[in-house]
Amino acid sequence: MEATVAGHRTSIDFYGVFDGHGGKAAAEYCKKHLFKQIVYYLEKNLANAKLPKAALGLTPNDGVSPALREELAVMDLAVSGLPRAMEQAFVAVHNMYTSAHDEAGTTATVVAVCGWEAVVASVGDSLAYLDTGAQVLMVSANHRIEDNAAERERLQAAGSELAPSDIGGPVRAWPGGLMMSRTIGDRDAGAAVTAQAEVRQVTLPATGGRIVVASDGLWDAVSCKNAIHNVRGMAAEKASSALVQASMRARGPRDDITVVVVDLIPSADTGVRVPPALSKNTRAVDAAAIGDVHVSFPLESRAADRDAGGQALWRELLAARRRSVLEGRAQEREEREAAAAAEAAARRQAEADAERERGLTQLERDLAAMKVPMADLLDDDGWETQGRKKKPAGRGGRGGRGGRGGRGAGGGERGVEVARGSEGTDEGDSPVPGLGHRRTVEVEEAGGGRGRAGRRSRARRWPGPGRARART
Repeated sequence: MEATVAGHRTSIDFYGVFDGHGGKAAAEYCKKHLFKQIVYYLEKNLANAKLPKAALGLTPNDGVSPALREELAVMDLAVSGLPRAMEQAFVAVHNMYTSAHDEAGTTATVVAVCGWEAVVASVGDSLAYLDTGAQVLMVSANHRIEDNAAERERLQAAGSELAPSDIGGPVRAWPGGLMMSRTIGDRDAGAAVTAQAEVRQVTLPATGGRIVVASDGLWDAVSCKNAIHNVRGMAAEKASSALVQASMRARGPRDDITVVVVDLIPSADTGVRVPPALSKNTRAVDAAAIGDVHVSFPLESRAADRDAGGQALWRELLAARRRSVLEGRAQEREEREAAAAAEAAARRQAEADAERERGLTQLERDLAAMKVPMADLLDDDGWETQGRKKKPAGRGGRGGRGGRGGRGAGGGERGVEVARGSEGTDEGDSPVPGLGHRRTVEVEEAGGGRGRAGRRSRARRWPGPGRARART
């Protein structure tokens, strides 16, 4: 349901079980009105409240958007007001019902979920359990008189008589003869039987959990922990059906059975999916806080529910969970960026490989047309310079096999650079432009005579023995 808190809208999920006795009128009435009354009192109580300056667990540089910051701050304010609003709503609905009806009553167990917080308010014996996957905890009160010593003391102090209606029967409170110390309705019960709900606030573990709420028709028939363990691998809808069937097999249709199963993944609190509870980025001080469930009594003054500064402990626990999510989200962002960079590099490499493959394929086609083996082009033929040879002055020079040098009486000193190969003579410029190896012998001459002064001869060899040409 939607609620307006300090002028801002927020969403709260409500779940409930109402097990009527003396008829179904009271149960139907609660089903219709109780959730609405909780929202009414929440909005009324917080109408003039100021929105917190910062949501729990957030810092100025954590990368959370302004819109999400405001949303989380509204949720924090709503959670702080839910326990009192639920207590008020239970009493209000009881008064509304009993003013118009003189019969019937009902249990009422309501779970309000807002982010990582689940607030459970209850009267009667329709119990709620939380399964975290590691443990199963009862998160509601049990107001069955014979099971609750504190409630027996309270009733007797208020003047109620406690006795079974028959020998061996369950303990009941008189007047009224109810088996429970708290209900909605039951106008004829004594004043000690109240509609004031007991409220417990559950800070869920970072991985969420499953809440099972059911009437006594289930819990009287089966072991709660065994039953919940047996349906862990099932979806919520299938699990609720399986629990009803388990009760029917155990006791038959002796009592009405109502079961509600709710899987809680508190992603609405963060805007992102919840990371593992004990992320490697989680600070050590937060590890225990986010890994375990915490149940507090927000309407009671219990030291265990307060931190060293006297503040409600759930606030620090909630802050720890949010910090873990933000750290996990930062890690996920870094991992996504690294993966994207690696993918881009791999894509560039693949494109380069494809381009190179296309070039080699074209080269192979060209060489095949010329009947030149690819190996002749790519192998290292081991040529290196061995030394220089001088020819006497006055003698004409001769170029490489492809041409002649000039001859002249004047002659001149001529230097010949000799290159020798270790494997054959398949060296030279490739006939394919831009590719292949080139080995050049260059001769310079100076002087006159019958040849041209300064005539230069250059010989080049193409791959393959005996294929040479001269250019002058």
